[in-house]
Amino acid sequence: MLDRSQPPKYLIPEDFSLTQPEQFELSNGAIVYFIPTPAVEAVKIEFLGKGTRANLPLSQSMVPSFTLQLLPEGTKKRSGTEIAHFFDFHASEMHPIITFSNEGFSLISTKKHIFEILPVAQELVQDALFPEEILQKRKSQRKLSIQLEREKTSSRASQLFRKALFGSAHPYGVEIEESMLEEIFPERLQQHSQTQLWQNLEIFISGNFSSQELSKLLQN
Repeated sequence: MLDRSQPPKYLIPEDFSLTQPEQFELSNGAIVYFIPTPAVEAVKIEFLGKGTRANLPLSQSMVPSFTLQLLPEGTKKRSGTEIAHFFDFHASEMHPIITFSNEGFSLISTKKHIFEILPVAQELVQDALFPEEILQKRKSQRKLSIQLEREKTSSRASQLFRKALFGSAHPYGVEIEESMLEEIFPERLQQHSQTQLWQNLEIFISGNFSSQELSKLLQN
């Protein structure tokens, strides 16, 4: 019988193995990494491009994050509400990924629905509209967020540390100001999405796919 009064024995594993991903290159130059997950019907796909903040004026430091956050808010064919309902109906989620070195989004779905979801995700990348009304709401929220972050000790310490490490004129050390919101408008976000956001694209796929299913997935 298990003696629950005693903690389990602590062991440091002597060895472990990691699954080596399969690697492919698409016709558009994107690199795909596939990690099989047998018996797991959930699917996760990450679309990651190289970070673009270093290529932008400091006053436009928030352009990449706004671009990614507003991708699901409407396209030439669908409204933001229709897109949200479509993802909900197919038990799927889309989340922006924003770091200093990478920008993109993750797509979480099921094997059953992923082939229906991917064309819509592609539509968001190619035909996003960035509606003015939604953008103004996000800008108001971001302005309040900037003000609140200044009052947090941890956030302030992080900002000062990065400023000291990189310098105030570096994209990683610049302090985000409310005035930078004036540089955010639909045309600029659309241009950023179409010309800069998906440079050096890498795609990471985790799912339970056969060779034929993976080939079909990559064709999409």
